[in-house]
Amino acid sequence: MRHFNFKKIIFLIPFFMIFSFCFLIACQHSDTNSSQFSQKPQINNNSIVIESNSVVIDKTINETINENTSKIENKTLSNNTKNEIEQTKLINQEELPQSQKLVMIDPGHQSIINTDVEPIGPASNELKLKMSSGTQGIVTGIPEYQLNLEVSLKLEKELLKRGYQVEMTRRENEVNISNIERAEMANQMEADAFIRIHANGSNDSSVQGMMTICQTENNPFNANIASDCELLSNFILDAMVELTDAVKQYVWKTDIMSGINWSNVPVTIVEIGYMSNSAEDLRLAESEYQEKIVKGIANGIDDFFGF
Repeated sequence: MRHFNFKKIIFLIPFFMIFSFCFLIACQHSDTNSSQFSQKPQINNNSIVIESNSVVIDKTINETINENTSKIENKTLSNNTKNEIEQTKLINQEELPQSQKLVMIDPGHQSIINTDVEPIGPASNELKLKMSSGTQGIVTGIPEYQLNLEVSLKLEKELLKRGYQVEMTRRENEVNISNIERAEMANQMEADAFIRIHANGSNDSSVQGMMTICQTENNPFNANIASDCELLSNFILDAMVELTDAVKQYVWKTDIMSGINWSNVPVTIVEIGYMSNSAEDLRLAESEYQEKIVKGIANGIDDFFGF
């Protein structure tokens, strides 16, 4: 029978205890690490939520910034485009042939009656009233001088739109400007056309229609421009009638109009209708009908200049 060596066993006990102690520590360390990896990362989850919200917020901010930037860029582009259009308009306005032409508009008559007299032409012994107030509407009661001014202002606007240079002899009714003075305004400005706006009247209330007036070929004061004045008168009369469907009368050639006789530039008196005719008086008071008249006059002026 074999016997154990107790001395050897006693000698190994300390080594066994040290080994056991180290093994326990190692196991504990291993459990701790395993626990750390298996634990749910609550903080990390919160961090992920926060980061996710940050992404949304950043995305929203970026989209807002981009949107606003786009709006600003579009607005700038829009403004630039508008500026380019306006510049183009100005360039085109300068390039229009009408821009080289000056039209003087004379709204006939005035509210102030001037019973003084003046020569009907240069060096003439025949005298005529400096200015009267004209006729008035048989139904509307509108004074001719008021109607003439309304139509003239519309004509000015239409001609400016087409590129013409425009001057007016008057812009209000309470003025005192004679026929000679009005003609001299056109002469001094060297107008390319002198358009005198009037309305007609007759003792016969059935008479209606449009006419224009110029001098005769034998006018003793300015026969040298008579052919141009007749041409201007015809163009305007035809164009007005075409747009308004008014009755066409004729171009009246006469040498008794001081406002024509004193003119050195192509001139015509435009009689837009009879205020003594009930139907025509009412039409003449309508803004829409007046627009047709002024477009017709403007078309006639275009035709006269060959535009």
